[in-house]
Amino acid sequence: LEAWLRENKFPFNNEEESDPCVYYFEDSGWGLLSKRSFKQNETILTVPGKFLLTSRNIFERDPIFEEIYNTLYPKTHHILSEKWFLAIYILYQKYDSPNPFWKPYIDSLPQNPTFLPYFWTPDERQVIQHTSLYYLLNIKENRINTIYTEFISNIIHQYKSNLFHSFSTPSNSSSPYSMLDFKWPISQIS
Repeated sequence: LEAWLRENKFPFNNEEESDPCVYYFEDSGWGLLSKRSFKQNETILTVPGKFLLTSRNIFERDPIFEEIYNTLYPKTHHILSEKWFLAIYILYQKYDSPNPFWKPYIDSLPQNPTFLPYFWTPDERQVIQHTSLYYLLNIKENRINTIYTEFISNIIHQYKSNLFHSFSTPSNSSSPYSMLDFKWPISQIS
């Protein structure tokens, strides 16, 4: 990740007097390290726009995704938020893009986030069975399943030949575009 940031001229300085500095913490990953307190409303770090994973930046790097975006949103803008589009694109960057600009960033995200309830086993979920978290988790999972089935899988099938080469069949859980794998980028965005 740091090599990618430097290669693309991310404006950070790792000199000892730089405060805050971008730092890799062994127990939690990338973050900011500071030896001082900050004032309320003080700007701590400015991230240049080209590093943000936004629909506008995606359209500039991969114009065909504007077509996908327009397929998803004119009809469904009242149902879907942009995170669903970003989730498709994150999987594309991770598995199929010939020019994966954001892949170093994506690869730095937790790959097996078993700390999130989405990825808990049924036995682990029993711990929260009689809580509002359990109820909310079921609602959210039902929503993910519905959106994947009704919208996302159709988009992936439609663009399989030119974009989503790693996709095999909707029931194949080893495909990076399966329902199971689709939960991973959604968990990173939500």
